[in-house]
Amino acid sequence: MTSSETSTAQPADLQAELTAERDAVLAELAQLSAGDPNAAALCGYAGELSHRLYLLRRDDGRDEELDLGVEAFEHAFRSPGNDPLWASWRIRFGHLRGVQYEADGDRQLLEQAWQLLVEGDEGLPGDDPDFAWERQSGRHVLALCAKLRFLAEPGSAELLAEAQRRHEDALECTEPGSEEEAELRAGAGYLLLQRALWLGDLDAADASARHYRTLLDTAPPAEVPHLRYSMGLASMVHGRARADRERLEEARDAFDTALTEVRRAGGPEPDWAFEAEANAIFVRALIWSTWQDLGHCLAAEVEVRRLLERPGAEERLLPQYLDVFGRLLYERAADRDDAEGRDRGIALLRRALDTWDPDRDGDITATALFLALFQQARHHDDPDPARAQDVLRCTALVLDAEDDLHDLAQTARMLDGWARFTLADHGVLPQTDGRPEGLDLEQLRQSMGALLEDFSEGRAFVDFGEEEFLRGMGRDLAGERRRIQGFEQALAQLRSLEPGSPARAELAALMLCNLTILDPGGTYVTAEHRRELTEAVLQRAEQDPSWRGRAHAATGIARLYEEMSGGSTAGLDQVLADLDRAEAGGGLGGEEHGYGLSLARFVAQSHRGQTGGADDDLEAGAATWRRLRSDPALPGHLRRLMDLQQAGLDAHAAVRRGDLAEADRHIAALTEGHAALGDEDPSRIEILTLLENSRAGRDNLAQHLGVPPLPPLAARPSAAELRRQARRLPRDHRAWVLGDTGMTRFVRAATQQDGPGIVAAIGLLREAHELCEPGSDSRLRYANGLGIAHCALSEMEIDRVRRRERLAKGITLLEGAFAETGGPEHRLYADTGLALARALRTRDDLHRRDRACARATGLESLRGHAWAALLQSGTDHATVAAAQATRAALEVAGWCLKDDRPEEALQALDACRGLVLHAALTSATVPDLLTATGHGDLADAWQAAGADATEQPTDPLTAAQAPLTVPSTLRRRVLAALTGTHQARLLDPPTPAEIAEALRTLTKDALVYLVPATDDTPGTALVVTSKSTVHAIPLPTLTENAAPLREYGPGEGLSRAGGPDLGGSPTAHDQGDGVSEDVGRSVPGGTSAHGPGGGLSEDVGRSVLGDTSACGPGGGVSEDVGGSV
Repeated sequence: MTSSETSTAQPADLQAELTAERDAVLAELAQLSAGDPNAAALCGYAGELSHRLYLLRRDDGRDEELDLGVEAFEHAFRSPGNDPLWASWRIRFGHLRGVQYEADGDRQLLEQAWQLLVEGDEGLPGDDPDFAWERQSGRHVLALCAKLRFLAEPGSAELLAEAQRRHEDALECTEPGSEEEAELRAGAGYLLLQRALWLGDLDAADASARHYRTLLDTAPPAEVPHLRYSMGLASMVHGRARADRERLEEARDAFDTALTEVRRAGGPEPDWAFEAEANAIFVRALIWSTWQDLGHCLAAEVEVRRLLERPGAEERLLPQYLDVFGRLLYERAADRDDAEGRDRGIALLRRALDTWDPDRDGDITATALFLALFQQARHHDDPDPARAQDVLRCTALVLDAEDDLHDLAQTARMLDGWARFTLADHGVLPQTDGRPEGLDLEQLRQSMGALLEDFSEGRAFVDFGEEEFLRGMGRDLAGERRRIQGFEQALAQLRSLEPGSPARAELAALMLCNLTILDPGGTYVTAEHRRELTEAVLQRAEQDPSWRGRAHAATGIARLYEEMSGGSTAGLDQVLADLDRAEAGGGLGGEEHGYGLSLARFVAQSHRGQTGGADDDLEAGAATWRRLRSDPALPGHLRRLMDLQQAGLDAHAAVRRGDLAEADRHIAALTEGHAALGDEDPSRIEILTLLENSRAGRDNLAQHLGVPPLPPLAARPSAAELRRQARRLPRDHRAWVLGDTGMTRFVRAATQQDGPGIVAAIGLLREAHELCEPGSDSRLRYANGLGIAHCALSEMEIDRVRRRERLAKGITLLEGAFAETGGPEHRLYADTGLALARALRTRDDLHRRDRACARATGLESLRGHAWAALLQSGTDHATVAAAQATRAALEVAGWCLKDDRPEEALQALDACRGLVLHAALTSATVPDLLTATGHGDLADAWQAAGADATEQPTDPLTAAQAPLTVPSTLRRRVLAALTGTHQARLLDPPTPAEIAEALRTLTKDALVYLVPATDDTPGTALVVTSKSTVHAIPLPTLTENAAPLREYGPGEGLSRAGGPDLGGSPTAHDQGDGVSEDVGRSVPGGTSAHGPGGGLSEDVGRSVLGDTSACGPGGGVSEDVGGSV
């Protein structure tokens, strides 16, 4: 405790004068009797002189002055007075008592000093200049004494407040820039920091840092490092509590700078240097854990290791620091699969647990649970029973906590169960009837049930991602490595069980039904694994008929997962057959899981409908869902998600039908459902993708109908945020989110001629393409989309070389995709072929004969539309499929006319006529074709499918309006069987010779196609004569609105407008097939063109006059079938 007293004169012999005067006073006192009334005052004056000498002297005689002053004041205060002079002496005596306390730590001396100082301060007159020094010094010393009292009893909030108040009072009357002010500011900064630490007063932390910051400007160099360290402490407390990264960075800089300064000065390091280093690392760890800054994590690991190399470092660290450093070391070690490093982190956590003081360090449950999880993870690789014992100890701490602040009890109970079973296996815990000692089985069941309920009701989620933050812990606790370990352990257990036993079948069924969790990326579980598991359940089913339902359910669900995650979707027929057998065999058993089979059926039907292009499958899936959603056992969250998926499918179907109002209704439901999902729900980004797909299809239809688009979605995620959210999904779902979002964003960017937007979309499509399994339908879709995007971007390149390079890249991708489709049976055959033809025509390289190749590819692609129409199970479905072909057929015909290739134009135009009629009439002729090619079983199945028809109509129009309803599944098998020339009869339009023969049969001279003008092609009449010649006659005034075309119309009820194929669901992963129709390109033929055509069959179901601008799906068929030219 220090103070000072100065005089304006300060003569060199002041000390001698004071000493002489004090000696004179003491001599006078020696002459007085013991009871003399003047003795007390003289003793007080002698004490004052000794106190002044104490303040002046800096030599060895200072202690003597202290003793003399104390002795004099002790004699004086046996009979103290109450005037201001005595008040000043109380302040001086109090100061000396405080100095004595600092020397020997006797608390009684401190309280005497406090009492004297308080009474002295209160007794001084407020305006008497004679006591100005005592008044100022008294408040200064009183503040210092108040701080000493708090330090003697640091838990006292009352003493802390008193000391803080005294410092504030003293600072008000202290000369700025003086030593006294610096001392008081340092004390105030310390007290404010303690207030922040003990009472959580963050404003106090901020004020403390300001005091220290002010002191740094005037402090002597030797004091600067400690002041900077103290400022860092205040900033750390403030930044940690307020999650203020800037303040935390400020604190770390202060610690590092203070250490640099003190080490540069040389000499032994002060005690606070270790704390400064530990605090700087602790701040790094806080920044890493709060803001997921990997850079700070990497740096902190190096610094922690260096700190722990010091002897006794662990013993000096607080438990909270050990806890955080232990987690950090474990995370870094787990990230690089370092077993020794993991155990180093575990050791720090264990020491933290051993030394934890709840009163000082707070809640221990999070630390205990981390240690339990780490030890459980390590036990898989190092099965030491001590690890399970640690888990048991930690879970006890969590379960015994009065308040479950982190909602950890449920997890702790399951860890407790694992530890007890594990210790029983090690022989450490005894068992009774297979139950380890101390196990609360009922509580364990309740916790597991609650956890499963959390997942089913959307309160908890499976995260398949691998975030940079906590990547190591994630891998150890729930990552691919852990899942593979679990699968291997389960497989080893399966192989140890008796073949055909119920236990073996139960385990195999459980593994088959959970492959999506065990191997979400489809990278580990092999076909051999699946075969082994499938044999295990089927073997049991052969021995026990009651097991057949469960066995086929398990195999069906496993096959469905395989098809969904990367298959070619060719196996969906087998999936549905498995599900049929499962239902026939009693299903999964138990009403609580009965919805599982229906849900699998819904997914399989919807997926097959989308990937195979069959609308009856989509309708069957919708019907399955309508039945399923009322099942009370179906979890609510799952019901909500599947409702949204079905809304997406329904919106897509409405767009295909041209029903804008219905599409808007389903999109509104999707929008509302997406908004209701929490940000933590991984499905939210999938529903957003589904919503974007539906909106894109809807807006494209609206453009054709002349209706405004929907308002833009608010707060669309950036590409980086989209990737972050997608990382939480299984691999195939992640590919779908990235790929389909890339497609919709490409369409939007291409429409707006937004080059950077297209580039960003290409990045998403490329990632999705790389994520998809080779040979999968999804990979083909995204290759197609990538090719189209590169071609579109090439048109925006200014540099000619770069433009051709970009176009060549797109063509290469499209050529590969078109070849990979394999033929017209693939749903992407038509779209990919047309996109490739457009790209070739754009390049127009004479050496490569691009124009001829473009026409040939375009004509070939039209066969895909014929296949799609023939695949549909009825007129309504065929109508929608036929509508997709119109613009493509007219565009290709326009190329042919422009290149003076009328025969090829005829082929394209006839592909635009009568496709629905052709599909209907084909239904009657297929059995004969099948019988002729040796497929009698398929012919019987075809006829059986149409057995409900009492009489097959012979009139072509009647046949188109009431065709045989044959399921698309059977149609697909039939089309696959009718290969070669027989298939060509179904898919290809008639040749000029065939048309001429038909004309001669009808005694007509010619068949005329009226083609309205487009941007590229003038109005044209394409004439096919009865002599097989083909002519193109220019008709410049023939437009879509020309009177002859308006007066001519197709049969009532057969014309339907259709939209592009941009719908779908996150389960099917196959949206956006019509992206090539939506890149903002102008398509010849106009928006009123509807009906693509098919081929001339033996029934000659074609009209003689063909209006290709308004021909419906029924072609040019009218009641006047024999109309003349």
